[in-house]
Amino acid sequence: MDHGGNVDKHIGDCVMAVFGAPVAHSNDAERAARAVLRIQEASREMVHSGNMTLGVHIGIASGQVIASGLGGEGSREYTVTGQSVNLASRLTGLASAGETFVSDAVFREISDLFECAETKAVDVKGLDAPVTAWRLLRPHSAGRALPFVGRTRERGILRDALELCRDTRRGQAIYIRGEAGMGKTRLLEQMGAEARGLGFDCHAALVIDFGVASGQEAVGMLTRSLLGCAQSAKNTEIEEAAERVVAAGMFEENRRVFLSELLGLPQPDALRRLYDAMDTQTRNDGKRGALVELVHAVSLKSPLMLVIEDVHWADASTLDYLVALMETVVPCPVVLVMT
Repeated sequence: MDHGGNVDKHIGDCVMAVFGAPVAHSNDAERAARAVLRIQEASREMVHSGNMTLGVHIGIASGQVIASGLGGEGSREYTVTGQSVNLASRLTGLASAGETFVSDAVFREISDLFECAETKAVDVKGLDAPVTAWRLLRPHSAGRALPFVGRTRERGILRDALELCRDTRRGQAIYIRGEAGMGKTRLLEQMGAEARGLGFDCHAALVIDFGVASGQEAVGMLTRSLLGCAQSAKNTEIEEAAERVVAAGMFEENRRVFLSELLGLPQPDALRRLYDAMDTQTRNDGKRGALVELVHAVSLKSPLMLVIEDVHWADASTLDYLVALMETVVPCPVVLVMT
């Protein structure tokens, strides 16, 4: 599976997937949640495009399990059993079509990343006491409004960079490095709040270590944000936003093919043939140039703070984009922050 899980078994029309075994990651609950939201989105797209009836209901639970291989030495079959498996199955049964229920343990792991709605405690067969279930809704659109404590020196450095950029209309790149859990994201949230107070527009993207073309997706995420599109925006909305920047003279029409590629938009046949005829170097140079052009044009309207998190997961292509951005921000009112 694209998000790092493994399909364990099929039982009738039910599919069971496992995250964290046989290979564990630090964010398996997040991976499972993102996979589930993509499954629900794909099922809705299938209904819309195919005029069919399809209802997907899902349950996620976490905890200790018994994990083992099947079929003897050399077999690739693998399965898990235990109370958490039972709970996930029961939560699936409680969810209605289009819903995903997660256990309380999963909620505690993902609550900072996803919006969830608490449901009433439910009785689950095989468990002694009622359990709290949560309905998984969507990723958080913004950081939570929690009080920020400490990091006075770091905040001062970052605020000085923002004020210098605002006053001189020249930018810089900043790299924040620290072990996982030290609060880099929380520091960025605080910096974003201060940047907006100074008149900056803020745009962010995340490099993730799972998913199809995961490193490249960070570039698309940033491009959509610069166009003012939500990450959940449909292709029609993104196309309209791209048309607006071209019509406003912020982007050259003859480079539209590269902008469309960055956004993952379908190309007209003529432009698709043109793009396919290019060599790889020309394509990559064109796309990097398109991103640079867009950043420069948007920064003319207001200073920008661009945030790219978790660049240690970035592939070579994404690093090339970051190099291009670092070169771009120097003569522009743009502060590029990478973690």
